[in-house]
Amino acid sequence: MVGLSVGIFGSIIIFQLVKYHLNRDTYHKNSKNIYRMVMDLHLEDGSIEKEKGSPFILHNALKNDFAAVENVTYIGHQELIISVLKENGIFDKYLEKNTATFTNSEYFNLFDYQWLVGDATSLNVPNTVILTEKMANKYFGKTNPIGKILRVNNLQDLKVAGLLKDYPENTDFKTDIFISIPTIKTIIPDYGYEDWFWFNSTRETYLSLSNNTPKQVLESQLSAFSTKYYGKDAKFFQFHLQELSDVHFNMDYGGKIK
Repeated sequence: MVGLSVGIFGSIIIFQLVKYHLNRDTYHKNSKNIYRMVMDLHLEDGSIEKEKGSPFILHNALKNDFAAVENVTYIGHQELIISVLKENGIFDKYLEKNTATFTNSEYFNLFDYQWLVGDATSLNVPNTVILTEKMANKYFGKTNPIGKILRVNNLQDLKVAGLLKDYPENTDFKTDIFISIPTIKTIIPDYGYEDWFWFNSTRETYLSLSNNTPKQVLESQLSAFSTKYYGKDAKFFQFHLQELSDVHFNMDYGGKIK
């Protein structure tokens, strides 16, 4: 009887674990039409490196070159020092290692959040930031955060322009601080904005396709797209669309399942 109980308990644990992973980011209403643009790097020794990151300039090029791209967003994860001026005139400083992201308004066309105050258009304006409830409480307590100022890296003041309900647990998108893309050049001047060869795993590009266009339609054009921007080096850079449902599981492109 003890063995049977242990077996049943173990089965329940396994079921819950599988359910936890399979439900990752499925709550986004357009989850089946969200893709990450990933890269296969074909090296001269014949090996292939899988890269989840992409150049900053990619999101604008996709929007300009493909009518089938409905929404596209750049997600730039960045470690930042956030300073908050207190009533005593002293700054409280916080090192935010994993919670801050540079992005644009189209991020919120792709991913579902509940807005408490404001809207996504504020991310099209320089020196603005959107916070989740958790982060607003961390910096400002119960005080209304809208209009409050955050100083980033001791360089630039950002105005809080929006407030979001905290995200659910079943997501790999753990951002609590959303900084407008036009702000990047002030905070990080040397960012390789126009450089197609400048990319790493902290910079990602996500998109959706208009009218649920099959991803094969866009992928069939990516070879020519790569040639347009990489020229003779295009043979080393192959772009692919990775379905959102694969992002959590695919270890080749930095999957987070453990």
